[in-house]
Amino acid sequence: MSDFSDAFEAGPQEHLQSVFGEAITVTPPGGSAVSIADAIWGDETSDQRVGADGEVSYRQVSVQVNTDDVASPERLSVVIRFSTGESWTVTDVAPLEGGATMLLCIRSSVAEKAGKGYRLHRRQSRYA
Repeated sequence: MSDFSDAFEAGPQEHLQSVFGEAITVTPPGGSAVSIADAIWGDETSDQRVGADGEVSYRQVSVQVNTDDVASPERLSVVIRFSTGESWTVTDVAPLEGGATMLLCIRSSVAEKAGKGYRLHRRQSRYA
């Protein structure tokens, strides 16, 4: 067997994280930041919605961490991804098999403002 196969059989969760993981910090509301060296990021999805303030872009991603690294993760914790410098907000926490936890995270940003003089405002005014 290969080194990868041997390590995978010995501890699949830990081995996958050591190969594919990346550094993040998780800061619970009102708490101290916890550094994690090997979080696994899932595929990102996105959505755009028009509201009173304009068009807002929402991005969502799942992040898998060892339960030992974040003993009791909380909703509204802030996750910082070192590779991009982006901050994400935890909206849900789900335990997984094998000593792992899934953090469902969201990031939003204004894609287009709706204030007076902006294109979205003019487009909305036409139909009002």
